[in-house]
Amino acid sequence: MNKLNEDGMTMIEVLAGIAVAAIFSASIYGVFISGLSLYEKTSSLGQARDETDYIATMIMNELYTQKPDFVRPFEADGRSGVMLTRFSEKEVENYLIEQPDTSDDTYIYFEQNRIVFDTITAEEKAAGSPAAGDSPDLVLTGDSIVLQPAESFIRMKCRTACPEGLPTGIIELNLSILPANSRVAEEMDPIQLRSDFGY
Repeated sequence: MNKLNEDGMTMIEVLAGIAVAAIFSASIYGVFISGLSLYEKTSSLGQARDETDYIATMIMNELYTQKPDFVRPFEADGRSGVMLTRFSEKEVENYLIEQPDTSDDTYIYFEQNRIVFDTITAEEKAAGSPAAGDSPDLVLTGDSIVLQPAESFIRMKCRTACPEGLPTGIIELNLSILPANSRVAEEMDPIQLRSDFGY
């Protein structure tokens, strides 16, 4: 009488085991990849929002630090933004108060996919005729964001056409951004950050 060796596995059992392992591996791989993709998206969006908040804070700080006497719209050579004008200190002599005809002008404007801060002082004006953008004080470009220049703006909020300058009013800021990570940016619409600042 021959006895069958029952210690091993049949070919069908081996194939069935491989098929079950392949199904589990595929589902685990899918969960891992979707989790990794979600982490990448969340991380990119968090960095983009942080950087956008930083840019908005820098603009607001400049506005409140300057304490402008007038704000004017600014447009030149494809650049658009606002010009903050702060008059020079008044001179008092023998009870007469005179306002010198000089001022410091700070320009905040968009140029392509960056935001430029440029201050031209009264002394610089007296020494020559500097133009906005000749020697910017600060240029903000995003490491983790890409500004969408067509939809981003900083401007005065006026019901009709803005006059030459206003001593008080509201400045509108709209930052349209996409994360710098191209894989994440391809799957989403630009994020809009909208703020209004009083001056």
